[in-house]
Amino acid sequence: MSELETIENKTSSVWRFGLVGGVVAIALTLGQNWPLGSGGFSANLVVVGGLLAGYLAERNESKPSRAGIVAGVVGIVPGGVFLLFAASRTFAVWIAEEALVTVLIAVPTMLLFIVGVGALVGAIGGGIGGWIATRLHERRSLEEPAG
Repeated sequence: MSELETIENKTSSVWRFGLVGGVVAIALTLGQNWPLGSGGFSANLVVVGGLLAGYLAERNESKPSRAGIVAGVVGIVPGGVFLLFAASRTFAVWIAEEALVTVLIAVPTMLLFIVGVGALVGAIGGGIGGWIATRLHERRSLEEPAG
């Protein structure tokens, strides 16, 4: 296997595990926030998706933090949708008051902030998941009989 194929395999596994963690994060986040309705939104379960992605990535010799970032960005999507819908009334008032420039600055800034938070939380979860995978692997290798 050439070096380029190895890099491609590691990159595709980062995306694969990141997407798995992201889908888990979306499911957990929606399950947690569904009863809240429009009263609030919590994205704290995005870290669980990052943790899962990091664990899987480390077990397959990929980068756990990168897989966590992918999981965090994918997993924070419900939070972005919620915040945009929650802010839509405010934006409608701003547009009515001819403050279109404010909206054109506020929406991308909000989206960038949401994606950044998702990436950060996912990276933290991915790092913890990778650490757990390393510790479990070390413990199992110590417990196996020699020879």
